[in-house]
Parts: sequence; C-alpha cells; structure tokens
Amino acid sequence: MEKYSIIRPSRDEKIIGMNYSSVHPHPDCFREGVNILHRFKINKFIELDQELKFTLSRGANLCDVMKESTISAAGLLISERFAKFLMPYNLGIGLHKFYNAHIYSLAAMQNYYWLQFIWDKSKDIVDYKNTTFFVINNRNEKNILNISNNEEYCGEKEKIGKNRSILFEKIKFTNPPIFDIFLLPLRGYIIVGERLKTDIQNAGFTGIEFLESPIEP
Repeated sequence: MEKYSIIRPSRDEKIIGMNYSSVHPHPDCFREGVNILHRFKINKFIELDQELKFTLSRGANLCDVMKESTISAAGLLISERFAKFLMPYNLGIGLHKFYNAHIYSLAAMQNYYWLQFIWDKSKDIVDYKNTTFFVINNRNEKNILNISNNEEYCGEKEKIGKNRSILFEKIKFTNPPIFDIFLLPLRGYIIVGERLKTDIQNAGFTGIEFLESPIEP
C-alpha cells in the first residue's frame, strides 16, 4: 500500500506569521447577526448564494494554505494557484467541493478557495475487525472496544455520548484508497498519498506541513 501523510496548515510562525488563525471572517460573512461560515456541515456540502470572504489577521502572512478556525467542516483554505495545481489529481468524485473565497488585506484582495472534503459511508474501506478502537475512562485508562463494522461503531459512539470520543492509534483499510487526497474516515484528518506529497513539496507551495498518518500498511 502507498504511504500516506496528513496535510494541514503549517504551525511555523516563521512562515505563517504570528497569529493563531491566519484569517478571520470578513464583515460580509454576517447576515442578521449570523455567520454564514457556521452553516458548513461536517459530512455534507452546502449551497451558498455568496462567496466566502476573510480578512487577513494582523501579523499573518499570505500563504498557499491558510489557517482558518471558524469553519467546523474538514477542509483547507487554499490559494488559487494551489487549487489549480490540485485539480488534475484524484480528489474523489462527490467527496470534495471548491467554494470561491477571497482574503482581504490592507494591500489587496486575493482569490482563494475553501476546499471541503467529506467521506461517503457507502465507500467505507475501514477494516474494523483489525483496527483497535478504544475510549479513555475516568481513570485515564484505555477501554478496548470490540467493533467489527460501521453500524457497531456508530452504536458505540451513541453509547459513550458527546463528551468522549472513540479513538484509535492506527487504522487499517480493507482496500487501498484510490484517491490522491481525501478525508480519513472516522477522523477529521486530510490525507495525501506519497506521490502528491512529493509533487507539492517540489512545487514549493507555502503554509503546508505534513505529519505521519495513522494509516497502517
């Protein structure tokens, strides 16, 4: 199986600047006191009748991937250049969507995209039987869960409630993913294959860091 990595906005202040969130919602995002960025769903695309607008935070630098902390859905705020670069790759039909966005600074307005990812349960490739799931109990100990399919996973999730999470250290797949970049099932990580990771690094895009993924070969 191909090696995979997590892709996310860089935390390196030498690259991104000094602000925790590189952008914040532009005033045009608010309608009757409601922030349209809060309309995004974790595993569902939405329709918008306006483009997304952000303001560059004080001390932050414009990069190809920007840190954004308002939208709860899984995705990346990316430059127009990076969006065009990604389009020829396999992002999964029906599993991603580009939303037009702009970032406003004192100098100018820049074209960006919010690239959202979802995971279709009908394409589930998680090897539940060979992935070790657990929860942390009140004594900070691991309680191993016996889960063999998505239905049982959802049942256990409902049992433990919203205050705790079902965790795993490594996840196994029944089949190798066919996508170059995708949302990791059961977790909010965005995953890239080794080929795309290398191409991104060679192209010199900014504001990106890669971490080891929990996908077990």
